[in-house]
Amino acid sequence: MRESARDEAKVLIVERSQLYHDLFCDVLASAEEVDFDMRLCTRYPNAVHRLREENFHVIILGLGPLSGPDLEMVTCLHRRAEDTPIIVLTGLNDEWVGKKAVEQGLAQTYLQKGQMSFRDLQAAVTEAVQNRGKGVGGK
Repeated sequence: MRESARDEAKVLIVERSQLYHDLFCDVLASAEEVDFDMRLCTRYPNAVHRLREENFHVIILGLGPLSGPDLEMVTCLHRRAEDTPIIVLTGLNDEWVGKKAVEQGLAQTYLQKGQMSFRDLQAAVTEAVQNRGKGVGGK
C-alpha cells in the first residue's frame, strides 16, 4: 500500500534517441508528485497512430535534426489530441520551433535539450499533468 496518494499519468514520449528516452524516463521516475506511465514512439507516424488508440495526460515531443518538418509535427499532434498538453524539447538549432508552438497555442511549453535541467523537465511535465483539461498553459 502506498504511503501517500499520488497522481498517475500516461506520458507519450516521441523521441528518436533511445538515450534521451531513457534519460526522460529516469528523470520522471524520480518525481515525487506523480507516478508516470511512459510510452515511447521513436517515429512520428507511430505516435500519431498511438494517439488514435490511447489517451495520454501529456505528450513530450523531442525535436532534432532528423525529425522532419518540426512545426508541422507539433500542429498535427495538437490536432490529434487537443486537450493533451504538449511539451516540445528542441535542439540547439530549432529553438524557434518551440517558441512558435507556444505562441500559436500548440504547446504548453518548450525546453532546450542541451540547456534544460532535470528539475525543469520534471516540473514542466508535472505542471502539464496537473493543468490538463484547462487548455494550453493552464488557461
